[in-house]
Amino acid sequence: MCIRDRYMGLSPVYKIICFCNVLINLDHGVLPAATKEIREDLQLNDMQLGLLGSIVYAGLMCGSLIAGPLYQKVATKKLVLFAIVMIVFGLAIFPLTNETLILAFSRVLVGFCQVFLVIYFPVWIDIFGNENKTLWLTFLQLGVPFGVVLGYVLTAFFISFNRWRYSFYTQTLLFVPCIIGFILFEEKYLSIIELQSNEDKHANPLGGDFNEQFLLSVSSRSSLIMP
Repeated sequence: MCIRDRYMGLSPVYKIICFCNVLINLDHGVLPAATKEIREDLQLNDMQLGLLGSIVYAGLMCGSLIAGPLYQKVATKKLVLFAIVMIVFGLAIFPLTNETLILAFSRVLVGFCQVFLVIYFPVWIDIFGNENKTLWLTFLQLGVPFGVVLGYVLTAFFISFNRWRYSFYTQTLLFVPCIIGFILFEEKYLSIIELQSNEDKHANPLGGDFNEQFLLSVSSRSSLIMP
């Protein structure tokens, strides 16, 4: 496979990655913006509300322990799709229940699965970004605060109609194009674990031993785990 063929079609993948990166941060703005409404509607006390706001990071920390090894053993496309589907499931059940345990499970599940994407996206850019690597990574980083701010704005809009749950429904529906995109993309444009042939190594901007570079990339981006 020549270098030109290797990089053809990467732009649509990057656009979906950026869109998905914004989406996984929406709920980090939704919950703070709807604190009062969630407390009253779900009849939560201060401890329960604080738990829901913080337990998502417990999921993030747990997921970070196994995400790296799993990416080296499981097909990238399957793992990314599974993570997105589980995030959608976690987001969908949150506004449908008043049970504290189910609410907490929803937040842990979302945080646990988000870390697979948080780690994957910058590593993908390292591998496939080529001369666009710096610019692509910059826009990816901007997606984090943009997603949080968008979550605040979206929730403020729905709260004006006394419909805070619609923020979660909207976030869930917006993931549909991401799921479709990752289903349609070929594995060769997504994989970060595929063994490289001699030709592919020249196309890999990281160079050197792939597994070693993968671990270094994950380690150097540990700060991205906490959106």
